[in-house]
Amino acid sequence: MFIDEKWQRLYSNRLTAGLSREIFGARRPRVQVIMEFSSYHQYCRARTREAVRKQGGKILYELSLINSIAAELPASGLLELIPEAEPAVVWPDVTARCCLDVAVPAAGAARAHRYGLTGKGVTVAVIDTGIDPHPDLVQPESRLAGWHDLVNGRAESYDDDGHGTHVAGIIAGNGFASGGKYVGVAPGARLVGVKVLDQDGGSPISRVIAGIQWVVENRKNLKIQIINLSLGAPAEKGYRKDPLSRAVEEAWRRGLVVCVAAGNQGPGEGTITTPGINP
Repeated sequence: MFIDEKWQRLYSNRLTAGLSREIFGARRPRVQVIMEFSSYHQYCRARTREAVRKQGGKILYELSLINSIAAELPASGLLELIPEAEPAVVWPDVTARCCLDVAVPAAGAARAHRYGLTGKGVTVAVIDTGIDPHPDLVQPESRLAGWHDLVNGRAESYDDDGHGTHVAGIIAGNGFASGGKYVGVAPGARLVGVKVLDQDGGSPISRVIAGIQWVVENRKNLKIQIINLSLGAPAEKGYRKDPLSRAVEEAWRRGLVVCVAAGNQGPGEGTITTPGINP
C-alpha cells in the first residue's frame, strides 16, 4: 500500500513507535497486533472481522477487558484496515517471557506457617506454562481446582516447560514428596492453572491478556482471589497505556489480588518489565 500525505496526517499516530519500526524499518510482511478501541462497542464485530479477513488476516482474541482485539495480518493490510476500523491505538503484540526471581525464605513463609497461616480457603490462578500434577500439589488430595489451556486446548492439566509447576510449588507445594522439607508459601491453597506460555516459556501478550480475561470471567464460580503472573514483556509506553498493564489493573479493579514479577534483568533503570511496571 502506498502511504500518502493524507494517511500520514490522519492515521500515522495510531501506530506505536515500535510497530512503525516493525512495519517500515524491518519491513516485516506480516504482523501480530493488538488494536485498541476507545470503547469495546465502538466497532461492529462482524464488520471488523470481515475487514481483517478481507486483508488476509485473522482475529486471534477478543480482549473486551481492555477494549481491544488481537489480530495477525499482512502489514500492508493493517495499513489499509486502520482507516476503516479506526482503532485508537495499534500495538505490536510483543512476546512475554517467564521470570523466576522468587524465594520462599525471603517471603518469611515459615513464620506465617507457625501462626497457622497456610492459605487454606484461598484459590490462586497461576497464569504460566501450565501445572503438572506433582505429588506436592495433588497428594494426599488434589488442590488443583481448575484448568484452562490457551496454547494447545488440552483438557487435562500439564506443563511442557516446567516453569509453571515450579511457580505453583513455590506458591502452594505442601512438601509431600520431600517429607515436608520443601514447602511452599501457602501449602493449603488451591490452584487454577491457566496455560498461556508455550513449551519455550513465551507468549504473545494478547494470549496472556486472554488468560487474565478468562480468570476475571471465571473468578466467582472457581472462587479465585489471586492471580500470579511470573512473566514479563518489554513495555513501549508507561503503565497507564501498556495493554498488559491495563489488563492487570482491570483485574485488580474487579476485586482480584494480582502478584507479578519484576523481571530478570537486574536492578538497573528501565529493567522492570510489564506488567511489573504497574504500581
